[in-house]
Amino acid sequence: MSDTDKKINSTGGLYSTNSTNFTEVLGIMNYARSKGSGGDGPENDIEALLHGITICPMCQNIVHIADNAVTPRDMALLYQLTNKHIKVIPCQVSGRINPALLNIALQTKGSIHTVEKDFINLPDVPLNDSINIGAYIYRRTVDGFIHIL
Repeated sequence: MSDTDKKINSTGGLYSTNSTNFTEVLGIMNYARSKGSGGDGPENDIEALLHGITICPMCQNIVHIADNAVTPRDMALLYQLTNKHIKVIPCQVSGRINPALLNIALQTKGSIHTVEKDFINLPDVPLNDSINIGAYIYRRTVDGFIHIL
């Protein structure tokens, strides 16, 4: 599918298994990798999270291992994950955390986990207050967190 044809919430390219067998899980991972990278940077993080929740609606621990280098293209779907307590682990962090990932954690009443620290109380940060993550400062606004310094 060309990048211009990709529609939010119907992009596809999602692969899953209910198996707990490592060899089977690794096989699905390798199969997904063989299908390619999708051709563009932005990913469908929210669509993938919704897919996982559909497959396992009773799962209590939802972990999102996220590419910090790009903003998810489907943030418009974030409202569908309210109160799902997503644990976000940003990858490829070579500086600041992508504010979109902070906002996934905030809107889902979830958390952000870095190598240095776990930020588990993002919803408790008052409006217009700031948090420090590493050497960077983020302010909570009515629209979510923004990087300010």
